[in-house]
Amino acid sequence: MQINCSYVIIYIDLCNYYIYGCVMELHTYLHKNNTTAKQFAKILGVGECTVSAWRTRKRKPTKKTYALILAATKGQVTEVDFVYK
Repeated sequence: MQINCSYVIIYIDLCNYYIYGCVMELHTYLHKNNTTAKQFAKILGVGECTVSAWRTRKRKPTKKTYALILAATKGQVTEVDFVYK
């Protein structure tokens, strides 16, 4: 099974493991899709500096912007992806 993400969230108990989902960081998504911060900012309607701050984890998106990111990345980058490092 090939998983195309930076991290996988896994819960392990005594006999089983459960894969809850992939975590793809924004910078990984942009790199894999050959998209610049400027291009992604234009798609979302925000400034390039804002996307750069998200990429480097200096800032987190707002709830409204999380929804835009989720839609723009077709679910590959989610709110969870800004929590784990």
